[in-house]
Amino acid sequence: APFGRGRKAARVLGRVIDVAAAIGGRLPTRVAHSLAVLGGNVEWAVRPSVRRRLATNLAQAVGARPGDRITRSVVRREMVNEARRSADLLWAIARPAAFLRTVRVDDIDSATEAAARGRGLLLAGIHVGGWEVAAALPGAVIPVPTTVVVADNWLAWAIEHIRVAVGMRPI
Repeated sequence: APFGRGRKAARVLGRVIDVAAAIGGRLPTRVAHSLAVLGGNVEWAVRPSVRRRLATNLAQAVGARPGDRITRSVVRREMVNEARRSADLLWAIARPAAFLRTVRVDDIDSATEAAARGRGLLLAGIHVGGWEVAAALPGAVIPVPTTVVVADNWLAWAIEHIRVAVGMRPI
């Protein structure tokens, strides 16, 4: 069944993420980002369908057509930047305490006060890449259980064990 294959692929991807985090999270930042730039450029070269999809979307942002030079340049930059964000994500997964030391939280008092009232609170964020980088944050700064609403797909299944490890409950 397709669902069974998806779950198996998710388990494999989860292990790949764990190994990549174990390795990538221990590399010097300069080395990790250099490898990310290389990987982003390789991905750009070998994934024309991704390039076309991104070009269709990003052309709107730059006021150009998908095939225009400026659009192609923005697409390549975005693919390389996504690879850099992935390197940062692997570092944050491998070193959650170090990650937390790099985060500045503004106006935490409002959230802490709301949590202290015992009625719960809703934290909302935007997706900017590196979607799990901030996963350890709520449990570290707000003393309440954290539930996260996630997609029901193989990528979400693959990363679920990381969410659970930092105290999140995925639904």
